[in-house]
Amino acid sequence: MNDKRNITLTEYSSIFIGAENDGKNIAVNKETFEEIETFVLQNSDHVQYLKLGQNKRGKFLQAQNYVGIIQTKSGRTIEILPKITRLDEDEDIEKSKKILLKMLRTLKDSPFKTTKIANLKVEKMTLYEIFIKMFLEELSLLLKKGIKSNYIKKEDNLKYLKGRLKISDQIKKNSIHKERFAVEYDEFSPDRIENQIIKTTLDFLYKKCTTLTNKKRIREFKFVFEDIKPIYDYNSCFSKIKLGRDMKNYEQVLKWCKIFLLNNSFSPYKGSEIAFALLFDMNKLFESYIGDYLRKKDEIENLKLQDRE
Repeated sequence: MNDKRNITLTEYSSIFIGAENDGKNIAVNKETFEEIETFVLQNSDHVQYLKLGQNKRGKFLQAQNYVGIIQTKSGRTIEILPKITRLDEDEDIEKSKKILLKMLRTLKDSPFKTTKIANLKVEKMTLYEIFIKMFLEELSLLLKKGIKSNYIKKEDNLKYLKGRLKISDQIKKNSIHKERFAVEYDEFSPDRIENQIIKTTLDFLYKKCTTLTNKKRIREFKFVFEDIKPIYDYNSCFSKIKLGRDMKNYEQVLKWCKIFLLNNSFSPYKGSEIAFALLFDMNKLFESYIGDYLRKKDEIENLKLQDRE
C-alpha cells in the first residue's frame, strides 16, 4: 500500500520506528520518524497535528483530527486521509481521497472550489501530485482565455531610434559609438508580475513532481511562459498583485501559486524539517461540507456555520 517514499494514514492511526506495519499503523525508518517528531514538537504550543506517545514497542506518532499532506525535506510524503473506509485496498484509498477532495471544494475562498473532481484520476497519485494536477487544470483554463500583457517601460542602447532619446545617457554612452541610441520606450509584453509568479511556480513544481503526466504538462506550460522572468522574493511579489475585474481569470491560479510558493497552508505551522505541508482541521472541514450540503438541499434557511460571520 505504501512505497518507500509515500505513507498513507487515516485519522488516529500511527507511525512508529520499525520494519513491518502493524495493521493500520505504519512502520517508518528512524530518520523519517524524527523529522515528523521534530515537526510535531515545533507546533505543539498551538496545535497538535499528530500526538506523540509511547508503548512497549517504543515511541509512536498518532494522527489526530487533521487531514492532508506533510512532505519532509528528505523527500518522504505522509498523507493523512479521513477515517471513512477501512483502507484495506487501493480502491478504498482512492475513495477516501475523492471524498476529501469533495469536502475541500466546500471551503470558502479556496482554490479547490472550481475544480471538477470527476476529471481527476487519483489512482496511485499522492495528494501532493493531485494538488499539482488541480493547479495545472486551473492554469489550462487561464491559458485558453489568454494571459494578460501590459506596457512595460524599458531602457536600451539600440542601433535604431525607438521611443524617446535619453540625451544624458546618449552623451555618456554613445559619444564614440554614434551609430547607437540610448532610448526609453514602452513595450507591450506578458512579462508582468502575475505571469512571473506563475512561471516561478511552474519551475518550482517541475523539480518537485514525480508523475510523468504532471511533468509533461508542466513542460508544455513552461514553453508558454518561456520569455517571462522568474521571481525570487515571493512575499513582496504577491503583495504587488491587484486583481481587478479584468484579472478575474487569474484568481484561482494565483491562490494555488501562493500555496506552493509560500507554503500557505490552511492550518499555520512551523517546521525546519518540513518541505511542504497542507493540513486541514477535519472538524471544520466536515462542518463546511455539511453546511454546503444543507444549503444546496434548502434544508435550513439562513444557515450559519460556527466561527463564521
